[in-house]
Amino acid sequence: MGARRPSGAAFGCGRSLGMADREELVNCVYEAIAQTVGVDRQTLTPETTVVSLGIDSLKFSEVLMQIEETTGLLADDAFLDKAATIATLGDLSALILGLQEASAAAPKTQGAAL
Repeated sequence: MGARRPSGAAFGCGRSLGMADREELVNCVYEAIAQTVGVDRQTLTPETTVVSLGIDSLKFSEVLMQIEETTGLLADDAFLDKAATIATLGDLSALILGLQEASAAAPKTQGAAL
């Protein structure tokens, strides 16, 4: 049996953070990255590059799944197209925040898409 990934609660992040404030959402994203990649959260900054963390396409998929689980936001094709341009954690945070704001403005559905 595979290892169970921790829930967002394990990071101190609530479920369905689609309406969370910006700082809380970014913190939850960084916590998810730290847990998935196995680094200390305090070492992550907006300037930290995904390459320096050893995040390749496979690891990025794991990071995205953890972010989805932690925040309740769901990645869609448009997000994945833009994700190919991410170089730093600041880039990732900006993309998630922008899409979070767009989903907050959209009519309510079952799940908010990234």
